[in-house]
Amino acid sequence: MPNIRVVADPRVGNFTKTDNVAWTLPIDDETTRIFTVFRMGAEGDTAWPTKIKFSPMYGGRTWYELDAEGHQRFPGDYEAQVGQGRVTLHSEERLASSDRGVAMFRTLFKRAIKAVEAGQDPQCVSRTEDGALIKLQAGNYLVERTAASAT
Repeated sequence: MPNIRVVADPRVGNFTKTDNVAWTLPIDDETTRIFTVFRMGAEGDTAWPTKIKFSPMYGGRTWYELDAEGHQRFPGDYEAQVGQGRVTLHSEERLASSDRGVAMFRTLFKRAIKAVEAGQDPQCVSRTEDGALIKLQAGNYLVERTAASAT
């Protein structure tokens, strides 16, 4: 936590396991680099060439094909992140009640750091009785509705 993410297809293009895992590497106090690894389909899989080239989601163009005006017209994650400006020292922030999630996340992160420093696993890590890590699985799945889940 918080540098690894496993996210299912946000467009729900398929109902299966996620095909990627990414992690964020802090470079310095103000910048990070995100690395993403994709699981490739079998040879002859026709869905992958489209995914590798990135789908044209922004007015028929990919994010990389947009000019500055296009990025303003079709803002995405990158624009939301850099649009906030440089990273501010926590001591200079003025958090509002709407930033409660930020404060809660920082508390969890500090706990995770203390746990690792003490030789323990952070809260988000699960192990079997013999100490092996429990496999993480993410994806889009259809779950049948049961009487218990309907309430």
